[in-house]
Amino acid sequence: MSDLVQLPSGHKVELVLLRSQPASSQLAILLHPWSWLGGNMNDPRGVGHSKGWPSLTGSQEAQDLREVVQWALEKVLNTQHLLLIGYSHGSLITSQHPPLSTPSEIRTSYILLSYPLGPRAWLTLFHSKSYDEALNTLVRDPKAHILVIYGDRDEFTGVEGYREWSDKLEVLGKEVLNVNTGRSASAGRVSVSCIEGGSHFWAQNPNATEEMLNIVQRWLDER
Repeated sequence: MSDLVQLPSGHKVELVLLRSQPASSQLAILLHPWSWLGGNMNDPRGVGHSKGWPSLTGSQEAQDLREVVQWALEKVLNTQHLLLIGYSHGSLITSQHPPLSTPSEIRTSYILLSYPLGPRAWLTLFHSKSYDEALNTLVRDPKAHILVIYGDRDEFTGVEGYREWSDKLEVLGKEVLNVNTGRSASAGRVSVSCIEGGSHFWAQNPNATEEMLNIVQRWLDER
């Protein structure tokens, strides 16, 4: 069942809140593809019952995410682990959210699924550079734990492009600099998985989908 939630900005978004039984100290927030292009979850701004219009650059959606996180933390008390999961366009918005600084005891993890590297420019109205910089900052953050998953048959990004990009992310994840001491700090863990037979839409290959889910489960078990 969905709820129409008014955020501090006054904007209203349609959300589906699922509570675990028994109660858990873990909070997961899922960001879906740009629903103007299809899909079956109508929660971003401008689709379903959510108000407003897509910002095209993703800037307003990133602000919506920050406010949704704070709203959810008030609903799920005693949260110890925040997991942000972004699929396709949702992974672009997810990468804009920094790890939580307060409360400091809450760990922040990220899953970027089918990051739309190929069409990123037109999905963000040619703001690729700002998204590139935000993601690079995120992977350098020692508080961030990141899992990147893509399929080798993605329809929008070639596998070689993904490999070159993800290799750079893994290198950046090891180059964390403590701005106070000038010495290396513990790097935020960056894990990358390429799924054989996986497309951008996943449901087309049940075996690839199962492997993807198993990788996610193993990664979460380590958190």
